[in-house]
Amino acid sequence: MKLIVPPHIKLRTHEARAFDPMANMEYGSGVNSPNATVPLSAIVMQFCFQTCKEFIGPFCNYIEIQMNRLVILAGPVVPDPPSSQLEEKWAKWLRGFEPRTVIFCTFGSECVLKKEQFQELLLGFELTGLPFFSVLKPPAGVELIDSVLPEGFEERVKGK
Repeated sequence: MKLIVPPHIKLRTHEARAFDPMANMEYGSGVNSPNATVPLSAIVMQFCFQTCKEFIGPFCNYIEIQMNRLVILAGPVVPDPPSSQLEEKWAKWLRGFEPRTVIFCTFGSECVLKKEQFQELLLGFELTGLPFFSVLKPPAGVELIDSVLPEGFEERVKGK
């Protein structure tokens, strides 16, 4: 079976690669049947994801059709809501600025920007002249954020 991705579904290279072995594997191979009277061909392979239809419904529908397998959605993994109290170090930092003047930016753990996008975003924060707090993953192929900060950036935004 060949994995064919319709144009309305966008897979990153690593996502498409992850499905390639599944598309070519023989289901049930390497699995011992718990009951010798049930042939391995009768075992139904299913996929289970920790998400919901609202997040990736079209993707799950595609997998069900393309792989001819049932997709079970266990619901998203949602962290406990934070307490109403900030950690003291962040509360102290925020008290140093006027209310409603700090920019907060996060794209979540799944978003990995390219180096140029990462740098442009940080330079944009700098241009606002406002204090900012960003929670970003390092750009693709980079281990440490410090290595891709725009030149002189830390000195120019110190305290912000």
